Amino acid sequence: MGKDKRVMVRFDESTFMALNEVAIKMKTNLSVVIRAFCRKQISDITDTNGNLMIHDKERPESKQQSAIDDS
Repeated sequence: MGKDKRVMVRFDESTFMALNEVAIKMKTNLSVVIRAFCRKQISDITDTNGNLMIHDKERPESKQQSAIDDS
């Protein structure tokens, strides 16, 4: 699949502290915990074929999306 892609993500202080606490308890790196949570969330919203099970009608419109659509 090639090189791993890197993404910079910002967390608020309480989220960062919670993630860091999980990493400490699991005796692993913070990045491992974040990747595990991401994989879990992705598996929760995809079917066995890897297709997203989220439909636009089921998701509330985000503020960012509505700001783009209002132009």
